[in-house]
Amino acid sequence: MTRHAICVVLGFVVLSCGVVGAQAPFTEEAAARGLSFFMYTGTVGFGRGMALNDLDGDGDLDIAITGDLLDSVVFYENQGDGTFLSAVGIGIPTAAAHNGLSAADYDGDGDLDIYVSNFSGANALLRNEGGFVFTDVTVESGLGDPGHTVGCVWGDYDGDGWLDLYVVNRAVTLDENNHLYRSVGDGTFENVSTLLGPPEFGPSYQGTFFDYDRDADVDLFLTNDKGPQLDFPCRLWRNDAGSFVDVGESSGAGVYAWAMGVGVGDPNRDGFLDLFITNTPFGGDNLLLLNQADGTFADVSAEYAIAEVGTGWAAEFFDYDNDGLEDLYTVDASASPNKLYHGSLTPPLEDIAGTLGLDSTGDTFCASPGDVDGDGDLDLIVSSTNAPLELYINHEGETRHWIALTLLSSTANTRAIGAIVDLQADGITQTRTVLGSGSYKNSKPYSLHFGLGDAAGVDSITVHWPGGAVSEHGPFDVDQFVSLDDSTAAIPQVEFIRGDVNGDGAFDIADPVLGLSHLFLGQSIPCLRAFDANGDDALNIADAVFTLSALFGSGPALSAPHPACGVDPAATVSCNDFSACP
Repeated sequence: MTRHAICVVLGFVVLSCGVVGAQAPFTEEAAARGLSFFMYTGTVGFGRGMALNDLDGDGDLDIAITGDLLDSVVFYENQGDGTFLSAVGIGIPTAAAHNGLSAADYDGDGDLDIYVSNFSGANALLRNEGGFVFTDVTVESGLGDPGHTVGCVWGDYDGDGWLDLYVVNRAVTLDENNHLYRSVGDGTFENVSTLLGPPEFGPSYQGTFFDYDRDADVDLFLTNDKGPQLDFPCRLWRNDAGSFVDVGESSGAGVYAWAMGVGVGDPNRDGFLDLFITNTPFGGDNLLLLNQADGTFADVSAEYAIAEVGTGWAAEFFDYDNDGLEDLYTVDASASPNKLYHGSLTPPLEDIAGTLGLDSTGDTFCASPGDVDGDGDLDLIVSSTNAPLELYINHEGETRHWIALTLLSSTANTRAIGAIVDLQADGITQTRTVLGSGSYKNSKPYSLHFGLGDAAGVDSITVHWPGGAVSEHGPFDVDQFVSLDDSTAAIPQVEFIRGDVNGDGAFDIADPVLGLSHLFLGQSIPCLRAFDANGDDALNIADAVFTLSALFGSGPALSAPHPACGVDPAATVSCNDFSACP
């Protein structure tokens, strides 16, 4: 049905019904759609987890959730129209402290496996065999982390095409650190936590891999509780081609808070990913950190009027009304109602949860947006402890255009976790990224949803695939589901300027200093052939002399691109190996 046809039908309904009002923007329909689930706190504090993903591979969103009386993981199979039937999960271990859920294709076979975090025992990795049948592969995989695990996040930090896992433990004993596990590629993982520096021990809650500096590798952010009192700031590690640098303090993202959940989005539409961090009254306000596109973040919480004091947990960016701007939904585990801030490029933001019927109260911890009924707008699932599961069906988004993208990678990272998409329509660019986790203990859909407002079509879609390859697609009609693969993706060719070792587009004293320091220390930097200033295919002191003479005017100018240095800027070669710069 076209949008105009919908308007006619709506107009007919209003005229026919007279005093009957228009349908509410959201209607709570969990029980009516087959979701009769009551979540118990049990032995786990801080909420229970859920996954809103296509677990059976039939193209619609199913649900896995923890917190029933039997301490099991409960499954609901989507019937294709947003109604659900209870499904029996075979091969699922029971545990009283099931805590969080994450669905990802760890083995690259095309279906989503499940990682279950546990708050007082070993975590579990469950390989998906199809039809809600799972095999427990925890022991052989090496992912039975025994800590008090809360959240976790998947991402390919080393760019080898296999998903790695960061496990977040809320430390209770001195040996409970957070752990980074690298996929070996054969179904097993190795603990490489030392890549992040000294052991991260503290009251952590949730991590997220996201490419904040848009250099084609995923960086890592971590929320820490009790920050001001116990000196546990949030952490941000910049990924430099598989090596991590702690930039929490220098970037401004290392805030001190009672930080719980973390939302990632681009609410100001500048093409760089921002952070929203939930907090408690003991730690201060919730925090909106806008990416400044220069490696730093600015706290604009007060300016955007989202600095309320509450006991916040999940926080999800999503465009509920399909107007092309991301809205922000935050949940609260105190008497304060949940909030939805209407997206706007002009602060402050307005909380319209009450108008939409989304201002529920209770001990709410998790929330996941997703198009459960396949009608082109994003619905919302909300879970609270000691309460029924809530499913809010979206009707507002039906009045505007949209497009939904599924990315299919030819690597073992089949869902292209870490990819960034720039979509252009009507002269406006929107940016989304594929995340390997939700904002708190949850797993959300891997499809990317773009509201298009009144746009007549999509002009172009640029996909920045994990690892740096880029593909261009389009144009597209509106109001459709689109799958894109990486078959046409290619690494952009970048011309390095001779002598410009640090790649800043200028020749200055930093270039020979950087080149010489790496030369004598035997280290590697991206495309050292750029330092082959005299073009003799060797790196030695002559290059530094050549560069310095050019800098101070006594030698030839270094204005021409090196004739053979169009390469992947992320490629790293040794001081004597130019094979990556053919």
